[in-house]
Amino acid sequence: MSRSKAPPEMLDRMSRLGSMMAESNIADMMSAMEEKGAEVPANWSKWRQDHGGTASKPLAPKHNSSHTFSSNSSASPHIPDSPDHTSIDLEKSMRMENAVVAEAERQWMEEISEKPQPFVPSNFTDINWQQWNTAQRVEVENLSTSGKGQMWRPTVGHDKYFSMRSLAELKPINLREMHCPKRHAGYYLICRTVYPAARRLSLQLIVEDTKGDIIIAALYNLPETFQANLGTLEAHFPPGTVLAIREPWIELSGSPGVIHVDSPSDVIFLSPNADALASVRWSKPSPPVKTAANWKLAGDDLFKRQFYLPAARAWSHAYNLDPFMATVPLNRSQAYLKLGWFSAALGDAELALHSQISPSQMAKALFRAASAEYGLGLYKQAIARCKASKDIAFADERKTLLHSCASRIREANGTFNIVKMQKDAAGMAVTLDVANYVSPAICVGPFPECGGGREIKATRPIQTGELLMVHSPYAVVTDDQLNRHEKVSAPNFVTRLLDHAGSVGLVNTIAGLVLSSPSDSKRITELYAGPRRPQPPPTYDLKLAAPSHGDVIDPLAWAEPLDISVIEGIIMHNAVEISPLSSLIDYDKHNERGNAFLASTSASALYTAPSMFNHDCDGNAARTYIGTTMLVRATQDIQLGAEITIPYLHTHGYTFTDRKRAVRSYFPDPCICTMCSFERDIAGGEEACRKRRDIFSNGNLTETSIRECLKEILATYPAKALKTMTRQGIPQPILYYAYSAMNQIMATMQSTAIERVRDAKLQEAIQFAFKALEAGGFTKIDMSMNASESERFVLPLSQERLGLSTLADSMICTMVRIALGFTTFRDKEVCVERWIRAAWWAHNAYYGGGEELFKLRMGYAWEQFPKPENMEYRWE
Repeated sequence: MSRSKAPPEMLDRMSRLGSMMAESNIADMMSAMEEKGAEVPANWSKWRQDHGGTASKPLAPKHNSSHTFSSNSSASPHIPDSPDHTSIDLEKSMRMENAVVAEAERQWMEEISEKPQPFVPSNFTDINWQQWNTAQRVEVENLSTSGKGQMWRPTVGHDKYFSMRSLAELKPINLREMHCPKRHAGYYLICRTVYPAARRLSLQLIVEDTKGDIIIAALYNLPETFQANLGTLEAHFPPGTVLAIREPWIELSGSPGVIHVDSPSDVIFLSPNADALASVRWSKPSPPVKTAANWKLAGDDLFKRQFYLPAARAWSHAYNLDPFMATVPLNRSQAYLKLGWFSAALGDAELALHSQISPSQMAKALFRAASAEYGLGLYKQAIARCKASKDIAFADERKTLLHSCASRIREANGTFNIVKMQKDAAGMAVTLDVANYVSPAICVGPFPECGGGREIKATRPIQTGELLMVHSPYAVVTDDQLNRHEKVSAPNFVTRLLDHAGSVGLVNTIAGLVLSSPSDSKRITELYAGPRRPQPPPTYDLKLAAPSHGDVIDPLAWAEPLDISVIEGIIMHNAVEISPLSSLIDYDKHNERGNAFLASTSASALYTAPSMFNHDCDGNAARTYIGTTMLVRATQDIQLGAEITIPYLHTHGYTFTDRKRAVRSYFPDPCICTMCSFERDIAGGEEACRKRRDIFSNGNLTETSIRECLKEILATYPAKALKTMTRQGIPQPILYYAYSAMNQIMATMQSTAIERVRDAKLQEAIQFAFKALEAGGFTKIDMSMNASESERFVLPLSQERLGLSTLADSMICTMVRIALGFTTFRDKEVCVERWIRAAWWAHNAYYGGGEELFKLRMGYAWEQFPKPENMEYRWE
């Protein structure tokens, strides 16, 4: 049935579900605000005219992670790593998002301040409800293909309702005893699903209470249900599923209202023999009651169809009805392994080992326990478990697991095959099977200067390029896992911006991981969740190992209450966007020998130990990603006891004003790092920063234009500021972009000039490249055009620090271009080698992997590079 024929009462109700319009976007919201007389950004009308009234959101500038390098001097110039220009700049786009969030907050405040009214059941007939349910399920199917509409999630950044009381501490209540809008503290509602489940972003269940009254229940953040298809929804909530909702909240979303559940811990799946159902009499006929055997078979079928959590629930129903069904823990253990819930898998495997099971089942339980220990990083425990098993069953699997454990133990001690990791990831956001590593050179301690925060500091002197940490994500949502046809935005009351689908999906993923491993939850709950949440402890165990025993959980009723607002706060202040390491060079797509790592995917992820690093725009360390594995290396020499910081930004933009906006989601106060303080206090302040940005943004790629831009940008700096920048090695991205543009333009122009002019232009191009590296943060650069034989292995720059990590690939390519420029002159072989070695050193310091990784990322272009033969990979 088409949506237009759905009952008007239900369409009105669903249009308000979650306090936001279900099919809307920024443009629609702005129009609605105009109609209501609300304030909208001044540039909104012009933007709408320019875009012909389109409802698509203007894109913010993206980080350009690939770089062009060509031995063909006539190649068109390219500004490496420069932010893209857009029709509406980032600042205006952010103002529009601010207005959307303000309107969402106004609606939310308006709703929660409404005076509660008695719940009045809908006058819908069964046919009306069935028609509405059919229409909603058709929409779910369309979401997979049409890409129309925009799904709005309930707001982020405010307190979310969740119950702290067990079911035994609460009293039953039915719908006619409830009010709207109101949270019914001290009560629980028993209900059951009437029709197959549907969804917007929340699960939408049509449920009836024991008196036969019907309402919609909107359930958010239930594990394994984010952007779920119809088959998954049906597996989780088939018609007849009996639920208890603890301390339910009815929100005023049309008439008669909607039960809104934020925390999955508030939803309990009731088995037929549950105490809460002992005196319940349904007013309408009930479906046949399943036996333990029925539930067991249902679980087996769900597992075969790869619905692992519904399978675990079905088996748990069977176990509740027949506690002697010893195969249930064994089966659930395998389901949890498939979900990546390793603590729960270990708990059930150990439970099975203490049950009356057959020898073959015992072998299964031992191997599943060892597999779970491997997933938890308990490699020595997994080895002992494998060696203790003498059964011939799983012999090959145990041998493979033992080999993997040995590899992980080497990695946990700091020995990684970086090249293999990059080949396995191939530039994609994939999860690699590697161990976590924390260098003994770092530790966490209190940070009194930050009002009770924490810091990572050096326990000994650390050299540039030293590996400090390797970590897999606690939770990750990749672009490939998201429905590209489905748009998701979440108005965030803290950042005043719109959260995207990856961030919203992380809440769902982390909720499942925390609920499935209560004994290991402090790994997450001890992360910083914002100033409105309880402050975390003054220290944090970077090498925190999972408990050696597993958690026996009940997927029908989670043991611990879960505050979703805390999870949102942790994500807000700690989650990162991943851009995996890919190629150094752009290639012609038709080149069969092109680089295999050019195309990459991104992801949203939360890491535990790496979240302890504080931010500095020009930190003395930096993080990179191979697949979804984070590697942190020192980018400067670090003294004993010094704090170790990393930049949280993917791109430094042009100036301090760009960075100021970018870091606002992490902390509201202005950044006080050396870079930002320099631009704010010494180099002219925000007005000068905006002027520099405008000058460069309005230029074009011609020699005259860029040369004039560069001159005007330099004129905005006080004379002492430029001297301070050079002396202290303070990076200036805007100058890097300008000098890089001049370098490439001059290098391109020399190919068409006569020899005398060509040499002059090429020398000038090389000098611009030197200045670009200096503006990027490298120090003590040898800017001479000559070098003696004794300097062949001496690097032409300081090894005390690297340039900005967000410009790493671009600056490595700049060094290679300098070497390429020197190849056109006679008797400059030493200069060529010195700058190739500079690129080698910088690449290895940023990423590791030695010469092999450098060649791998350069690909075919390195084979064509006119480098000296038999050049030795070493430097002094």
